[in-house]
Amino acid sequence: MNFSGKYFDGKTSKVYPATIQLFDSFIRIELEENGEQKVIEWQIEFVSNLEEKANSIFTLSFGSYPQQTIEVSGKDFKEYFNTAYPNKKLKPSFYSQIKKMGATGIMLLVVVLVALVITIYLIALPLIIDKTISIIPPKVEKELSIAVKQNFLSEYEVNEIQSQLLNTFFDSLKIKEKTPVNITVVESSNLNAFSLPGGEIIVFSGLLKKLETSDELAALLLHEYAHIKYRHATRAVLKGTSASLFISILFFDANSIATILATSGNTISNLHFSRENEREADTKALEEMRQLHFNPTGMESLLLHLQNGEAGQTKTTPAFLRTHPLTKERLAYINAAINTGNFSVLPHIGLEQIFAAIKSNL
Repeated sequence: MNFSGKYFDGKTSKVYPATIQLFDSFIRIELEENGEQKVIEWQIEFVSNLEEKANSIFTLSFGSYPQQTIEVSGKDFKEYFNTAYPNKKLKPSFYSQIKKMGATGIMLLVVVLVALVITIYLIALPLIIDKTISIIPPKVEKELSIAVKQNFLSEYEVNEIQSQLLNTFFDSLKIKEKTPVNITVVESSNLNAFSLPGGEIIVFSGLLKKLETSDELAALLLHEYAHIKYRHATRAVLKGTSASLFISILFFDANSIATILATSGNTISNLHFSRENEREADTKALEEMRQLHFNPTGMESLLLHLQNGEAGQTKTTPAFLRTHPLTKERLAYINAAINTGNFSVLPHIGLEQIFAAIKSNL
């Protein structure tokens, strides 16, 4: 029995009118191509996906990708096919399976797929950020840092003398393979300091007034330096824009990544360090203090100053100034590290003189 239909080769969008015949072990397709008659035979074992597209219109697929397809008209085709090939078990297509699920089933499938995407996203996010960090050049971070700094400093008065003294203090630290850093002191009663992408550190004069030793100042600057060295600020910006970043990474769009950094990183409010970032900065700073022979209790007393400063914060205190969370927890692991570490303390006469100059100019 002959059936009228259409043939699709799977490679082009061209439609070929065809005559279809069912034989014992194959399906015969006759069509005209470029003015010549052509015969195609499908071995029945490679035929799949019999489904009804519309009333009395059926489709069959053949082979691997890109699959050939025929579209057959005739309401008795399915019955004739099943009679001709009683042992042929066709696997329904994904579309036909979805269609059978109904509205409730489709909604459930959508929920499952969304949950799966979110799960993959959350698991992949740290890897995405690590990958992105590795391809962001220092120049981009520096440009971002300048934009953020200019935006922030418009609301504060810069203390040029103190800034120069703190840069001299930091430059005198004998850190191996030091990353370039620039320190700016601003006039404010807030007890805080923070770092930006690209090597910028902002210190509030209120915190400097509370510091009592050069060890405390070393602990403060080494903590912020660790944030810079391990690029915590850039990670914070990327995490805050992770959805856009996720899409950009999927499409390998480096220009979009740079745009994300520029537009989302130009405000201090986007810079929030995680608990893990703070712990890494604390422990790395303490290790530098050990190598440079500072008194580790300087880190402990610094955290006590910050803890006392937290009590003075109000609801009007900007959120970014509360970026050193869980001070009690930090004190606990710092104390444990000090008690188990091997610290040899040496005098730092030059640094103590610079620290004295800092205190005298406050």
